Amino acid sequence: MIARSIRATRGVFYLDRAAPLAVTEVSGPIMIVGAGGAGSRLAPEAASRLGAGHVLVSNVASDLRGEASIEVSTAPVINPTVHVIRSAARRGAPQVLGAVGGARTVIVMAGLAGRSGAGIAPMLAEAASAAGKTVISVAIMPFGFEKDRVFGAGIALKRLRAASDCTIIVDNDAMLEGSPGLGAQSCIGMANAAIMHVVGSIGAGDVPGGDSVVAASRAGAGLEESVREAIKMLYEGGVRGTAAQSLVHVIGDDVPVGDIAGAAAAVSGTAGGAATARAAGPGGEGVVVVSELGGASKFDSYDPLGAIPAGMTLDWDEAERSVPCDLDIVQIER
Repeated sequence: MIARSIRATRGVFYLDRAAPLAVTEVSGPIMIVGAGGAGSRLAPEAASRLGAGHVLVSNVASDLRGEASIEVSTAPVINPTVHVIRSAARRGAPQVLGAVGGARTVIVMAGLAGRSGAGIAPMLAEAASAAGKTVISVAIMPFGFEKDRVFGAGIALKRLRAASDCTIIVDNDAMLEGSPGLGAQSCIGMANAAIMHVVGSIGAGDVPGGDSVVAASRAGAGLEESVREAIKMLYEGGVRGTAAQSLVHVIGDDVPVGDIAGAAAAVSGTAGGAATARAAGPGGEGVVVVSELGGASKFDSYDPLGAIPAGMTLDWDEAERSVPCDLDIVQIER
């Protein structure tokens, strides 16, 4: 890699032309809320890394474990739609707010491919924001081949972004495209590892100032190969010269400063904007890149109806239901 002139401040390396990364201010205490199946699986480990509390919220009982769990009831509906789950989550929001207690920052984690995460996460983010808390959302998007889930995930992401101070997007589809030889479960594992790294770095103040996309690499790929894979994922994720800024976490034992600068330069050249690189500590050489979206992205096309004004949308907050009633209307026959 080509080394560039850099300067260092408190262990963070900046390219000469780059300004320090704008971040979302995080105040403790922090509470992590895992919404739906994927969020409930990730939240306990993320909370352990941050030394924070957590609460799990789902309409599926099997997603919940431990005392810090809240079941959102959709009874008597057995197979609820996202709209029904969303309505139930709105009713259960006060209980969740009571569980997060005096937390000043709430991190909402959810997979938006499933109906539980897509229905619950936006409502919880909205309730936490209305309560005056800083809201950071981690949204996991579906694979491209999950055609029946892409539209719902796009709607949920739009709502989540509107209710959050910053949204960190993990694109499973870009992970798969970036490493096509991996199976779906391996891609999910790679995405989960990246999520844990990004959430763990929140304690160091490395929180983007806006909506961002996460890119990563296979474990043990080596630094140069990791940078190439991460750049490919950013490209597949729609970040093509549009990023406002990027933060590159360079993982490895005593990585040369020139390589750190080169990794930041390579990401900046593809994603655009300023690039900041942080030596992230020991481990197998690799990178985790967080690039802040500076314009339209592929996720905006997930919901082709997104251009419709809010007053004319069919995406209601309350579930659609038929009201049982008896009307005394005389049938008129001709």
